[in-house]
Amino acid sequence: MNDTEEKLMNRLNNLLDNDIEAINVKIFGARNQKFVEIMIESDQGVTLNSCADVTKIAQNIIKLDRLINIDYSIEVSSPGINRPLLNIRDFIKYQGEKAFIELKRSINNEKRFTGEYKVINKKITFPNNTIEISIDDIKKAKKAREHTKIGTRLNYESSGFASLFRKAGRKVQKIDKPPYKAVS
Repeated sequence: MNDTEEKLMNRLNNLLDNDIEAINVKIFGARNQKFVEIMIESDQGVTLNSCADVTKIAQNIIKLDRLINIDYSIEVSSPGINRPLLNIRDFIKYQGEKAFIELKRSINNEKRFTGEYKVINKKITFPNNTIEISIDDIKKAKKAREHTKIGTRLNYESSGFASLFRKAGRKVQKIDKPPYKAVS
């Protein structure tokens, strides 16, 4: 994260309600237009209204602090089901859950790890592996959720979701030819 992104994220977190937190800010684009992506999280869940509120606050911060002096677009969203793990706090918060981790460079000829992990002395470890991973060695990391678990979770709120997910998964496996006509 560069200085401008960090400044925007810190200012947002100072102004947001205690329940909502900006967890990541990315600013990218060409010389004549920038795109601002803000990822927010809340224990109560992220609603469309909370995204709209954060957008307004971010626009005011950008104007008042003159962070971006050209045209820009803002996109505010929740992290989704495969939430990125961005710092050691995230790893501690979600330890014991399944995660996908990609390293900047290989350790013992391995660069990618998937599975349940633990945090011991600020190092990430996997139960069946002796490798300890430092947060500085991580290129990207995210929670790894499976669609059937999502269906099972939704099934608690409204019956039928788990079977819907399984049925869709079976249909995808049965496709043996493309769903389009080849053009000669």
